[in-house]
Amino acid sequence: MTLTDHDPLPCFLMDMDGVLVHEEQVIPGADRFIKALEAAELPFLVLTNNSIYTQRDLSARLARTGISLPPERIWTSALATAQFLDSQRPGGSAFAIG
Repeated sequence: MTLTDHDPLPCFLMDMDGVLVHEEQVIPGADRFIKALEAAELPFLVLTNNSIYTQRDLSARLARTGISLPPERIWTSALATAQFLDSQRPGGSAFAIG
């Protein structure tokens, strides 16, 4: 496949739990897939609905399974919520209960 200036740039969004890892084990081939995306310089994000841990915590968890991923490649539900709230009221504050 060749891309022209008019073709959309492919990008990938993937879930972390159950797609890249299951508990503390890498899903077979997930590490090679991430390396292939990086080698091709394709944009991608790893998504998770796990709002307990920071991007850095999750990056360290993935590293323990053999997947090396910088924290900024991970997008959590907590980050999505914060971005949504900021878009609704820029500079506002919220008291979160959960």
